Amino acid sequence: MDTAKSLGLTLFALLSYKDSANTSTISILHSLIFQLATEDKDLQTVLWMSKQRDLKSCTKFASEVFSNLLKCAGPTYIIIDGLDEIAELDRRIFLHELLNILKDSDEIKLLISSRQEDDISRILEDNAQVIRVDNRNAGSIQAYINRSTQSWFQNVHFNAEAQSEIQGLLAPLAANAKGETECSLLFRLKLFETPGWKLISTGMFLYAKIVMDNISGLNDIESIRKELRVLPRDLKDA
Repeated sequence: MDTAKSLGLTLFALLSYKDSANTSTISILHSLIFQLATEDKDLQTVLWMSKQRDLKSCTKFASEVFSNLLKCAGPTYIIIDGLDEIAELDRRIFLHELLNILKDSDEIKLLISSRQEDDISRILEDNAQVIRVDNRNAGSIQAYINRSTQSWFQNVHFNAEAQSEIQGLLAPLAANAKGETECSLLFRLKLFETPGWKLISTGMFLYAKIVMDNISGLNDIESIRKELRVLPRDLKDA
């Protein structure tokens, strides 16, 4: 059995305000369709047998093609990030299409991240578990920092005094990472759960990871002091 297939495929749609003028329901569906078919010749055959002209221009037809491909693909995880970044009409149409597709398969799991928007919440409130991530991440981020620090110390030769100083300089990092994030809500549909996934604030977790990656590449205490005495204010600065 193909191990990757048995574990399931993961499809991403990372939406951005900068590209919102060119983003529509059909463009998102196209991206998901081609991700799904890229590594699977059987799915490519199904795709090429579809009416290409309708696939390019008809949202309903693209949705049907995507649904049919998903039925052939087996377990599939779909992650939609930044749904609030696109126009309200487009995201409403897209959500309704996704919900219709979900009804046809028990093997699809969907995770949507978004700032809080009334139209998104209204459409998903009866279909999803809603999780606020801006106030659930502090413990996970601190645990990550602690584990990363200990792992780093095992591979370098800092004395006990230097280790204690570094831990003190790192103390504000978790607090800085608890602020408001780009993604304040997660909508988990069809019990989106798989080993290794943690429902935490991805934006500020990334902030902590970037800082830890930066300092773990340094080998002298003075450079580490310089890096940690002025921590980045947010993810963009990091």
